Amino acid sequence: MLSCFLQFAVLLAMLTNLGQHTIHLCVRRHLVPVHIVRFGPAYMVSLAITLIMMHAGFLVLDVDRRMQPQLPLGHIVQCTTIAGYVLLFTSVLWASRAGKA
Repeated sequence: MLSCFLQFAVLLAMLTNLGQHTIHLCVRRHLVPVHIVRFGPAYMVSLAITLIMMHAGFLVLDVDRRMQPQLPLGHIVQCTTIAGYVLLFTSVLWASRAGKA
């Protein structure tokens, strides 16, 4: 039980630091006039953090047996986690301008 809470705390700390760094990189882009192009990675990272943290929150609530799943929540949570990691990877590459000289 303690391991789920520790996983939740460490994951939240790491992802929020990554989110802050991505926002910092986006703010430093002064030459990009279009808002969505400039801050797009920050929006994608915040959505990715939300999707990834859904899994950790589900694990914490499921340990105490507070959630009574009525749908196949396990598969839905797994899909949101995968989508979150794909969004996170894509947005970090976008923010770091990978592939551009």
